[in-house]
Amino acid sequence: MYKLATKLGAEKKFATIGAVIFMSSYWIQSWVTVESFMAWGTMLMPLEIMVGIDMIKFDPRKFSAVKLALVVALVIQVHVLSALFTVVAFLIFFVIGLVKAKERIKLFWKTAEAGILCLVLTFNVWGAMLEVFSTNSIVTPFPVANMSKETVNLSVGNTSIYELGLVVSIIYLVQIGYVLYKWKVVDFTNKVVTLIGGMFLLLASNVVPWRTISTYFGKIESLLQFPYRFLTIASVLLIAGFAMSLSEMKRSSKSSFVPVELAAIIGAIFITMGTFNGIQNAALVWYSNWPISTKTPIIKTKQFTAAEFRNEMKSADLKRGLKLVTKGYPDYLPTSSKNLFANNNPYGIYAEEIIFNQKGFHKSVKGNTLTVRWHSNKNAEKTMVPVTVYKNSQVSLNGTRLSNDTIKLTKIGTPVISSRKGKNELRLAYKSSLISKYSLWLVAVVWVLCIIFVLVI
Repeated sequence: MYKLATKLGAEKKFATIGAVIFMSSYWIQSWVTVESFMAWGTMLMPLEIMVGIDMIKFDPRKFSAVKLALVVALVIQVHVLSALFTVVAFLIFFVIGLVKAKERIKLFWKTAEAGILCLVLTFNVWGAMLEVFSTNSIVTPFPVANMSKETVNLSVGNTSIYELGLVVSIIYLVQIGYVLYKWKVVDFTNKVVTLIGGMFLLLASNVVPWRTISTYFGKIESLLQFPYRFLTIASVLLIAGFAMSLSEMKRSSKSSFVPVELAAIIGAIFITMGTFNGIQNAALVWYSNWPISTKTPIIKTKQFTAAEFRNEMKSADLKRGLKLVTKGYPDYLPTSSKNLFANNNPYGIYAEEIIFNQKGFHKSVKGNTLTVRWHSNKNAEKTMVPVTVYKNSQVSLNGTRLSNDTIKLTKIGTPVISSRKGKNELRLAYKSSLISKYSLWLVAVVWVLCIIFVLVI
């Protein structure tokens, strides 16, 4: 954030204030408090925006298609949804750049080059997704019934997943208000980042009728789920814009600017203190009667006390604690049901068929093959093996290769096998028809070459 703000023209002290606000924001610290993986994608967004800004300030001698491809590919490798948000922002930057640039054709082709290179750099991600989604019917993340409740809005209290908090609300309102009020004199880049940031802030709020929208576009309930996620990109843009505005206001101020600077510093301190309190409260959960700081579906695989759980999690054997609890998510499993959530409870099915169906099975992994062994008391006994079979999975039972078309699968791809009396062994591997070790090596080589190019050129 500091580098982004200074690139946009903010003074170093205001860029520092912006960096403190950003690093103390809920969306960065949420990885620590609630293990939200969007924090990783959000962390990289300022780097993406730095390159995206070059589109609206297009200079063919300085614009690097390789750098643009690298930063987008990096976020795609880390968190696809975060990358999607920044790509939307990039499209807006690109359109503005085409309108402003004198050499539009060069901007178009350099952006196209970046897009093609990004596809190569992320082949391992989109190639795998393309294959799995095109050959299987996949269980989507759970649909959110009322998306309007999953928004973030202005507030006067503490910052949370649903509330901006008093200080952050003031900062965002001041930034948007300042740019609109001083529209004729505000720097063009500040206008762009503020308007795009304001657009994403609006999308993250309940001002947008998300519940009505979801009735017409039902898939958005599973694909987006939580509109408050738009706040990530909004925060990056509005905080960077805020640092720019402070610098602009100071340069144009005819009186002492010290009170405004002090107010900004105090605001940053309050946000930092609020974040510290949030982390401290999350840490206190460790010493409670339920020492797991998360609201996501947690399944206990056996009964235990809080003290026992703490001891197991501190064990040198890292898997001991994870054997006590697990997350029961059926997301992205193959399914034979067209609308699994409408008629079934996939979370319950996953718990029954996988999590609580481990007794008597011994699993081991060698190379890219999972081996499951169990003992059956009679021939032709129907056994539900706690694994998942996709379209391109390779399954062998007691040394005999099984055809996927002949394997009986449950609604979430769990195979029901006809066991023989005595020892049984099932081997499971996945043979991709699209991705090979040679293509992955090619992707790795392209990554190395691009990094060298950026560092040397």
